[in-house]
Amino acid sequence: MASSESGERLTLAGACAGETEAWAAGRAQSAQQPAGLSLPSGPPRAATPDARIMIVDDSPMLVEIVQESLASVGYHDFVPSSLSTEAVALVARHDPDIVLLDIMMPYVSGLEILEALRADTRFARTPVIIVTIACDQQTKLRALELGATDFLGKPVDSVELVARVRNCLVTKAHYDYLERYAQDLEHVVLERTKELHEHAIALEQANQNLRRLYREAQAAVCAKNAFLSNVSHEVRTPLTAILGFAQLLDDPELDEEEKALHVQTIQRNGRHLLDLINNILDLARLEASEADLDQTPCSVREIVDDVVLLLGALVRGKNLSLEADVEPSVPRAVETDPVRLRQILVNLVGNAIKFTESGEVRVSVHSRRRSPRSVELRIDVSDTGIGMSGETIARLFEPFYQADVSTNRRFQGTGLGLAISKRLARLLGGDIRVRSEPGQGSVFTLVFESTLPDESPVVPDA
Repeated sequence: MASSESGERLTLAGACAGETEAWAAGRAQSAQQPAGLSLPSGPPRAATPDARIMIVDDSPMLVEIVQESLASVGYHDFVPSSLSTEAVALVARHDPDIVLLDIMMPYVSGLEILEALRADTRFARTPVIIVTIACDQQTKLRALELGATDFLGKPVDSVELVARVRNCLVTKAHYDYLERYAQDLEHVVLERTKELHEHAIALEQANQNLRRLYREAQAAVCAKNAFLSNVSHEVRTPLTAILGFAQLLDDPELDEEEKALHVQTIQRNGRHLLDLINNILDLARLEASEADLDQTPCSVREIVDDVVLLLGALVRGKNLSLEADVEPSVPRAVETDPVRLRQILVNLVGNAIKFTESGEVRVSVHSRRRSPRSVELRIDVSDTGIGMSGETIARLFEPFYQADVSTNRRFQGTGLGLAISKRLARLLGGDIRVRSEPGQGSVFTLVFESTLPDESPVVPDA
């Protein structure tokens, strides 16, 4: 008999060890879990002989028998109690993995203890096996309603005891494991959701950038097409005149005066065509950032006087005066590119004369010291001409834009001078601003900063 009981105990001990191995195998099968999940390094305590078992029974002898039976298969952590009044407190103190609970006890019944345990969220899932000598159907139903996990009759059979305890502990261990896994999985899902949201935002930003680049590319294609269309139109006009009047020169009936007029027309259109080509080349170099500056000491006053002298012939035949006004505070010499500065002023003053029939065109030069060796220069080109609307000013510096789009276009020009001047001003480190109203004239202001040559005295602010 003793040999048979010993064999049963060995079988149970082996089963407990086998459950631990099965747990490890199951965990190995979970190795393909989502990245970021941190599975427990081993089976939970409830699935091993280290499980803590609490035994509550008013019979100390029964408590000892249960403890010996479970110890025979490897369990060793026990919390025994023969006083029902201290059972709930002991559970709270020791946090057992399973409770074996008698129903019929003095002072506090097992059902009352069970109800108290289930009312505490910490122990709502702790397995409770009801151990009783007699249990009617009504009591069993009540125990199940309160959350009993299993039932074990008295006298206690050691084999059944170990099997039921082991099954409850393994079930609890699996549940605890799955609960922790679910929590980890929820955390991973939240992290992945956050990452996906961030990727979605980044993708949307990339799509917006692509759409912006696409619009810019379309605008560049349209600008290129418009530029080529304007270039072909502007080139065709003087070429047509040149070819037409050259053909007229072959007429043997032309007198010398008519021939001279035709030659002058060819020469005028040839110069216009040359200016157009030069302007297109200048604009292309500026757009490609291939234009260089030749910073050298020069006199702004002399450059302004040269421009006024050069363009003075354009005001002849008009009720128009061209004046220059340079403040005494303007340094005698500054370091800048005199060729580029002269080109800007020729364009600005030439435009002012072209669009002004009477009154005055004035070039005013002002300076403001920025540091001991640098000065800010402001050159205003003002006129009393036809003026411009806000819409015209907004597009004024676009290549080939003409403020006068009438059919016969009273004011001849390529529409490139202001576009080139704007880019040259930025090349000098400055800019061109415009103030104008229709019928009230215009003021073009060139502002740029320049350094003073070492030998140039510092001129104080006026």
